[in-house]
Amino acid sequence: MKILTFGTSGLLENETAWNPSLLQSEKPGLIISNLTEGKFMEQYLANKAMADYTKAVGGRMLYISSVSVFDGKVSGGHTTKAAPYSLSQYGDFKQNCEAMLLWSLGKQCLVARLPRIVSDEMSKREVFYENLYFNYGTKEDVRAGICECVDEGRFGVVHLVGDGCMSDGECARKVLGGKGLRMAELTAEGYCEILGCGDVGKLLRSGDGGFYLTMVGDGN
Repeated sequence: MKILTFGTSGLLENETAWNPSLLQSEKPGLIISNLTEGKFMEQYLANKAMADYTKAVGGRMLYISSVSVFDGKVSGGHTTKAAPYSLSQYGDFKQNCEAMLLWSLGKQCLVARLPRIVSDEMSKREVFYENLYFNYGTKEDVRAGICECVDEGRFGVVHLVGDGCMSDGECARKVLGGKGLRMAELTAEGYCEILGCGDVGKLLRSGDGGFYLTMVGDGN
């Protein structure tokens, strides 16, 4: 089966920039969409074109999504059956793409929500938060999880939860070492500012002061 992976992030192997003509010239049986460049509407329309092709030829499509579809509810433990709730434009965009693809393709589509990727790119950040929690994983974890999903012919929604849950600060210390790192406690106002959301009252969170943007996998 011919696999065509659209994206330029370097996260997945054999990524190529979006070009609609490749659908007809390459005739893939499986399309993996990991588009990260361009305006959200441009990416949405590109994914719609992939879905139309997939439906027409009876192929399959795997869409790379994000825990950001839950970024408005930071109480953690989101399952694959939980309804998305986002406050950011990015989370809304991912949520809209998921809904369009699942509605259009049904069992021909798999949405894979990824953990936060651990890399030395974290060194570019100025501050890390001790009370902000994510699922973390490596590129190798993600690639292995995607290969497993493809081999099993899965469809619907799957959470690739990586190696478990860590705080932002703990991950920074693990990856970058403990020296010279600026740590802070995140506030609701600060979190909403990061999201670009001005209405703190819409944020749903736990009562212990933590921000848990975490998922659980199937069977949990």
